[in-house]
Amino acid sequence: MKKLQLDSKMPLYAQLKDILKKQITEQVWKPGDTIPPESVLVKEYSVSRSTVRQAINELVQEGFLTRQRGRGTFVKQPKLEVGLQKLYSFTEDISAKGMRPESRLLEFDIVVAKQDVIKALNLNEGDLVCKIVRLRLANDEIIMVETTYLPFDICSNLTKEDLESAPLYSILEEKYNISIERAIDYFEPVIVDSLNSSLLDVPKGSAALYLVRIGSDQQGTPIELSQSYVRGDRSRYYVELIKQ
Repeated sequence: MKKLQLDSKMPLYAQLKDILKKQITEQVWKPGDTIPPESVLVKEYSVSRSTVRQAINELVQEGFLTRQRGRGTFVKQPKLEVGLQKLYSFTEDISAKGMRPESRLLEFDIVVAKQDVIKALNLNEGDLVCKIVRLRLANDEIIMVETTYLPFDICSNLTKEDLESAPLYSILEEKYNISIERAIDYFEPVIVDSLNSSLLDVPKGSAALYLVRIGSDQQGTPIELSQSYVRGDRSRYYVELIKQ
């Protein structure tokens, strides 16, 4: 057992946090395992309960641990890592990781395009769009809530049954001969509001990533506007950079 250094400039809680994190990253404690109770860690590392609690609180905030009232503190599944080197598909990426992707349709409607949708899809005032709101899950765990807009004139006979039976990109290709060949993705950190807190099943005020995608077809025509709130505790995105 690694001991804490009392003469270190690093606070005791931070030292303890690093030790506990190493137990997780090296899979001494595996996803789903219960970590020792606070009282055991207090005795094992000869620190105060407040020191233990602060170390655990930070690991919970960073997504390594989760608390379940009345049951204890558990190691969480590792975050889903998403590479942005190529056009990203949630369904394909989750499947490639050996997990089970799922989309739950929350809303499907034909609406008049608002200004942000008009601008993104190069539409005119009064144009109609298909609005699709879905929860995206991996192994039954909610990862994001996604709202997608498509120009109505390219998918006027799209149905709820279509959306519940196949991935959207597959429907566009097979039913409309439209392939999303290029996309621009915008990311920004946000705090989860009341509505998305309920949809994502996370506390209000949690960290999330707001993702906006504008996808274009073979001719470069904007076809898709997607606005997603991605759970910050369950996902992280990365880009590999190569010196030219």
